[in-house]
Amino acid sequence: MSPDQLIDKNTLKFRKYIDSVNDNTHRLIISLLYETGCTLSELVNIKLKHLNLSEKRLTIPKENAKNKTERKLPISSSLNKMLSEFSNNRNKSEYLFHSRQGNQISPRRIEQILVKYSELSQVKITQQGLRKVYMQKAIAACRNTKKLRRATGLKNIIKPFFSELSHEKIEFENLRDQLIFSLILETGCKTGELCNLKIRDIKNNKIMFIQKHSEKNRTVLVSDKLMKGLSGYTADRKRDQYVFPGRDGQNISKRRIQQIFLHYSNKADKKITPNRLRRISANSQYSSGKPVREIRKMLGISQLNVFTYGFVEI
Repeated sequence: MSPDQLIDKNTLKFRKYIDSVNDNTHRLIISLLYETGCTLSELVNIKLKHLNLSEKRLTIPKENAKNKTERKLPISSSLNKMLSEFSNNRNKSEYLFHSRQGNQISPRRIEQILVKYSELSQVKITQQGLRKVYMQKAIAACRNTKKLRRATGLKNIIKPFFSELSHEKIEFENLRDQLIFSLILETGCKTGELCNLKIRDIKNNKIMFIQKHSEKNRTVLVSDKLMKGLSGYTADRKRDQYVFPGRDGQNISKRRIQQIFLHYSNKADKKITPNRLRRISANSQYSSGKPVREIRKMLGISQLNVFTYGFVEI
């Protein structure tokens, strides 16, 4: 899957519209946000000396950068040409974008420009939205965490698998709770799928999640360790029973799952939710090199927003 295929149709529509804008300043501002993922603060502080047009590179100095670390961003040939033509017609101001008084343009003015073209193109676009598009493309093009941190200016992009939510750091009160956490982490299953899971759906290190309202059942491989834990937990029960039964003998409820997660969130003094574990599961799969198509299949979703599922800004 190419980076451009990860971008939603509205953003592509907006980008195509911007290419037809006659105002060179406005077109360049939006193009920079789109291609470099810089923040408003970084954009308004760009000076002519930060441009290296011969090497097609923009430098964000550490004093202006979000994480106070200098980063050098490559720019496309088309953007480089726009910058060259634009900078040659600048007045004496040292800033790339400046007010009539020669001072740097304000972040508020950038926001007004985005609002203007959002209304004209009938597509809601914000600086944060354009930054997310940049993140999506950067993640799709590079899986190296260190390089991504340099490119995006974030201190942290991806959490190691289970990191602060590891079994060693969470003291589970019983095997059931540990298995619930482990199942979501390894399979990326939804809460409803977890509640409806039956013993007969688990066999030979494989779990089949049955979809009640769809024929698209899916099978996910699990580790020997998780399989051993599930086998021991369900050993004395019939195959047509639920893996996690409730007090009435039926399946455990979604409400009860939420209560379990809230309990451990309070205990660990950290917000832990099923959806967060699901995202971490996708996180781990993506960073290990698993194709997006396979991750979609594992999660049981038709579309995968790589910024949301693949990497989590923290």
